[in-house]
Amino acid sequence: MEHKNTTEQPGTGPIHVAPRNTGSVADFSRLHLNVPLFVEELRMNMGLDGDSQPILNLFARMYTLSKTHTPVILIGQPGVGKKKFAFFLHRLSTSSEVGCLFLSCDSIVRNGSSCFQVDVYLENVEAFRQQTVIIDRPELLPKSLCHELLSRFLLCTATTHPRVIITIDVQAFPKLLMSCGPKLKPILQGGVIHVPSLRERRSDVQKHILAKVRALNQAHGTTKRISVGALEQLSTREYPQNFHSLYAVIEKLYAVQDDISFDEKIVDEELRNTNVNALLPELTAGFSLEGFLGNLRQKIIWHALERSDYNQSRCAELLGVSPQAINKFLRAQGLSSKQLGK
Repeated sequence: MEHKNTTEQPGTGPIHVAPRNTGSVADFSRLHLNVPLFVEELRMNMGLDGDSQPILNLFARMYTLSKTHTPVILIGQPGVGKKKFAFFLHRLSTSSEVGCLFLSCDSIVRNGSSCFQVDVYLENVEAFRQQTVIIDRPELLPKSLCHELLSRFLLCTATTHPRVIITIDVQAFPKLLMSCGPKLKPILQGGVIHVPSLRERRSDVQKHILAKVRALNQAHGTTKRISVGALEQLSTREYPQNFHSLYAVIEKLYAVQDDISFDEKIVDEELRNTNVNALLPELTAGFSLEGFLGNLRQKIIWHALERSDYNQSRCAELLGVSPQAINKFLRAQGLSSKQLGK
């Protein structure tokens, strides 16, 4: 890191966010991954930064599955970049940017799911001989349409059939498993990859903050900087929506501050001004307190599971409940720690 003023105390000066430099291919060997160097080169070129152990384990597992035709299910919290990792897996499997269709189930629902026809979509896949089909958030579809779509893709065993990559939020995965029949369930459980949250890869957060500031500088033609103290302050903060929350904070700081650099005082003031009431639900007609509290309870348990690396005993200790209660919760969800990729 380059400091603006060499007379400043070490660790206190603003950091110059210099243009990105990925280095030579030989530089990637520093990560000590048991994968070829081209995997490192590809992920760096796609902006998938990080060298924490969880992210290294993720790429090692993705490389292993890329050599098979197994359907892959990317599960994780909202905002961890599941779609980006899905496109990375496609590139890793095919070494090409072509031959991939992205199916957004959210768009299908918003545009009217009754208008979506699986046969027409399959004809499109066949006509262009797609090598990969990414199905994003199938749990949003009506149950019958979701089951039809997954059945038509996942129950085909021909190696010429497109590779299927499904991205889904971790909390929705148990419900998807329970809604599938005995033929689909083993397939969905077989290729699960857990995408780690920012909390799990805490040591990578500073890299992403600097990358975001660099991107904003390039977009706006500015040279704003961030102090070491502010960088450490932001890297220890909680981000419930992961990258969505992290980038929202950086963008807000960038937009509201005219100063050329962000220091601890600016960051602290901005964080204190966060409206706590924004976390509360909007009280409108049809609001259900029981439903809200039940959903909140589930989110807290999932949060504790993630913090404890899905260890049921440690999770129970964090929540002040018995391990049997956590085990009962997971069984009610139709899921186990092993199925979460742990």
